[in-house]
Amino acid sequence: MSWKLSKQRLPEWLSELQEQQYVKRQVTIAELLYENEDTGFAAYVCIEDKRTSFRLTGVFPFALKPDQSYWIEGKVVSYKDTKQIAVEHIQFNRPVTAEGIIMLLQSLDGLDKRAYTLLEHYGDSVLEQLAEDPQRIAREISGISVKQAEEWSKQLKLMGGNFDLLAKLQGWGLSLNQSKKLIAELGQQVDAIIESNPYVLAKKVRGFGFRRCDRIAQELGFDMSSRSRMIAAVRYVLREASYEGHSFVMRDELIGRVKQTLDLPPNEQDAEGIRFDPTTINALLEQFIEKDKLKLDEGRVYLPEIYVAELKVAASILRILLHPTMDFPDAAGRLEAYMKEKGLQLEQKQIEAALTFTEQSGGMYILNGSAGCGKTFTLNIILDMLEQQYKSMNLPFQVNIYAPTGKAAKVAAKATGRPCTTIHRGLKYNPQQGFEYNEKVPLPIDCLVLDESSMLDIVLAKHLFSAIPPHCKVIFMGDTKQLPSVGAGNVLHDLIQSGVIPVVTLDVVKRQGKDSGIVANATRIIQGKSIEHQAATGDAFVIAQPDASRMQTTLLRSIARLIETKGYTLEDIQVLCPQRKGEAGTYVMNWLIQQAFNNRAEELKVENCKFTRIINEDGTTETQTLYFMRGDKVIHTANQYAMKWYSKTEAGEYIDNPDMLGITNGECGIIEEIMMVQRGETEEAVVVVRYEDGYVMYADGLDELDHCYAMTVHKSQGSQWPAVIMVVMQEHAHMLDNSIFYTGYTRAKQFVCVIGQERAIQYAIGSFKHAARNSSLNEKFIVSS
Repeated sequence: MSWKLSKQRLPEWLSELQEQQYVKRQVTIAELLYENEDTGFAAYVCIEDKRTSFRLTGVFPFALKPDQSYWIEGKVVSYKDTKQIAVEHIQFNRPVTAEGIIMLLQSLDGLDKRAYTLLEHYGDSVLEQLAEDPQRIAREISGISVKQAEEWSKQLKLMGGNFDLLAKLQGWGLSLNQSKKLIAELGQQVDAIIESNPYVLAKKVRGFGFRRCDRIAQELGFDMSSRSRMIAAVRYVLREASYEGHSFVMRDELIGRVKQTLDLPPNEQDAEGIRFDPTTINALLEQFIEKDKLKLDEGRVYLPEIYVAELKVAASILRILLHPTMDFPDAAGRLEAYMKEKGLQLEQKQIEAALTFTEQSGGMYILNGSAGCGKTFTLNIILDMLEQQYKSMNLPFQVNIYAPTGKAAKVAAKATGRPCTTIHRGLKYNPQQGFEYNEKVPLPIDCLVLDESSMLDIVLAKHLFSAIPPHCKVIFMGDTKQLPSVGAGNVLHDLIQSGVIPVVTLDVVKRQGKDSGIVANATRIIQGKSIEHQAATGDAFVIAQPDASRMQTTLLRSIARLIETKGYTLEDIQVLCPQRKGEAGTYVMNWLIQQAFNNRAEELKVENCKFTRIINEDGTTETQTLYFMRGDKVIHTANQYAMKWYSKTEAGEYIDNPDMLGITNGECGIIEEIMMVQRGETEEAVVVVRYEDGYVMYADGLDELDHCYAMTVHKSQGSQWPAVIMVVMQEHAHMLDNSIFYTGYTRAKQFVCVIGQERAIQYAIGSFKHAARNSSLNEKFIVSS
């Protein structure tokens, strides 16, 4: 339900209070009105009954949750002649509403929809009953075993039983699941541990960064010039650098960034009189380096795991390059005969690649080239030639083809006609035990091909090369103009720059043909030139719009036109955005496209997420809910190796498919149906998604499913669609870059249209900020040799 303050009365108690009067009160959140993630400032609507509501504003250390109860302290202020509460302190309370209790119950592993049955049976005392007498729960509620109830009871007790400890942790911004894990790891004294050093959260809780720890530290009155804060700042700066793709930070830059992060006055000192200036930070770095917590190499400071990864990758590649090889006779004659038999005419660079890669066994090679240059076509010739060479010498030939993502693997499998899988699946990754194939258990192969190698980060590269036997031939295929890896390193670029690996760069476009407007514009993007309407070919367009509202209208009309006049389906059309938030982000785009093209709102639906969008020119916002509905285009967002697959009979029944197990990040599908499934005494909604290879059912795992009428450019890498529409607006200026623009643009096979502000499009094409990364893999070959 959306609560509009203009249509609600203020509660009587607030109406009677004077401005600046202090308030202590328990409140229940209805919805988020506004949030600034950089400052933490937010505004929320609180409700007391169906007729009265009021606003809370303030800088909050954590996001408040709808239907959750909090204890607040603050002052009465006036905004647009309406009283509201400016919050100065807030604390999580034991859930008091039915919705809050359900939310807490459903956070317990495996409880899910039966939370409603428990609440109905025991009322407000359900949490105490479950914590104190789980056997009674098992006796009285059909379908719940004693083992299950005792496990839930244990989880509740880990939270503190009376919820005081849980209240503290959530007051500091931890989620329920994070709180449970932290209590299990650190025990009932977890709050005391955090109070003595809030920065422990950055190490223990995934996604809990230095800034969030800083807010907690300030709230606790922590010494902001403490040694532990400085240590956390060093780790934070290096982690942030790795998230930016850097393998290292120069020592002087690191000291400067740490000092900036600490934001201390020049002569600030702690209780022991230690001054926190660059000299002190430098001394701390020395201690880290001596204890191997950091690595220093020619003024570069590395996280140990990244430094070791670079060394191991270089050593593994040198081992492959230096391993004895077996020459294959008359490679040129065999290639000529192959071309004649197949009726092929190859470009000079394709001939060079085919010969270079097939003259001998083993070795490492890189096949580079822009979109449409025929890399996969050339690879197929190379693999056919290698098979012939091995067969002529009565030797078996086993080739494995990998790609960094599931979607890229599917594209490669279609293009090569050979099996292709992700690196994780190829190396048999297990979350508990790691990679089954490694330096002790190498892959049983003669050739390994990695497609979309520009997406490979240095840490994953270490695991991949550790599992490659030294006699194996390794072929990397990539496009250095595309986005580099999300993780640290610039592997493909560094390998090319190293000079120790043979590289062939294809330079003649093959995919769309000589008259393709897509290719013409892609070439202009590489050169940093403006893209143009390609009216002659009718496959590439640019539509300039001055603001988000007109962009959104144009987007929807363009999709409708592609469906009506070109015969495309929504599956064929992919909208790409630089990021998720904002009026040009994927949240808003997915909601708008769903509203326009999926008219099943009256059917059973399941909530995906809430987001905020602007509804008026004055900046007024509203919170919208994006639901999963039948017919929606969706994407699986995490590697899930135990996921079951199903086949569908002609009668409409779903049966287990024992030949399929697991699903990878990036798999796109369509919601086949949403159905209610009986689980013991209760029913729960199950979302059935139709993928290319079958059906997958989602009940508890909806957090691994998202809409993908629109997706980010990063998510699209390695994929292709018949038609692509790119949204480019100035609001995403910090994300706009030539490699992002080029990557998104070249996802199109038949049609592409860019819609957005002209200055944003020009800025994206002319900006090369993502190209520069601190990485040193190319230099490690000298060290390793």
